[in-house]
Amino acid sequence: MSQSVFLLEAQPEIAVVCANALRMGGFGVSIFGTDSDFVEAVRRQPPELAVIGLSNSGDEGLDILGRLRQLSDCLILLTSAEASESERILGLEQGGDDYLMKPFSARELLSRAKALLRRREWQEDGSPARRQIERCGELCLDVDGKTISLGEKRESLTSSEFSILRRMMRAPTKVFSRDELLQPPYRKRGESHRAIDMHVANLRRKIQTVRPGLNALVAVRGVGYRLKV
Repeated sequence: MSQSVFLLEAQPEIAVVCANALRMGGFGVSIFGTDSDFVEAVRRQPPELAVIGLSNSGDEGLDILGRLRQLSDCLILLTSAEASESERILGLEQGGDDYLMKPFSARELLSRAKALLRRREWQEDGSPARRQIERCGELCLDVDGKTISLGEKRESLTSSEFSILRRMMRAPTKVFSRDELLQPPYRKRGESHRAIDMHVANLRRKIQTVRPGLNALVAVRGVGYRLKV
């Protein structure tokens, strides 16, 4: 039986493209154009994944997220054309599992949906469910095991690599100076800017091992680094 996805999208042309991509990926998709129809359907039978296109910015646009969380613990992928960094973070803090900015490709939408559901299956499969997992985009950080993963591939991290990446994942798109990345508890005695560059280079290599071609750590000339998800 295919996994169910509820798609809330006010723009019909976008809804059709998204639904077709998800159906090609094997999902059973139901499309909703209004919040009321969407909420009523969730009340009757919650989906495994909800893809919510936010049409308003700020708290008003997140009202639907609060209503959904009262009814279900399904996975939630938020999409928006206009959302500031603070609004994206707020959406994740209020119950969203991932955030995708428009315009996005059908392929990326399908990839994000599959990644979210894989993580849920992995967490529910015995002992890993007790592990503390932090996510940012497609990146999945196992806090207990100090590993980074995308899908089924994992790479172990050193303590310094783990600390640097965890801090960057908690503030996606923020540009971190090398001095910020040296701050406790992200510093070992005697580490320098050159050490930070080395740790970042190692992180890049490990991330590309689990997802070839992914340039997640971007250098900002004269400043430092930012996470691109």
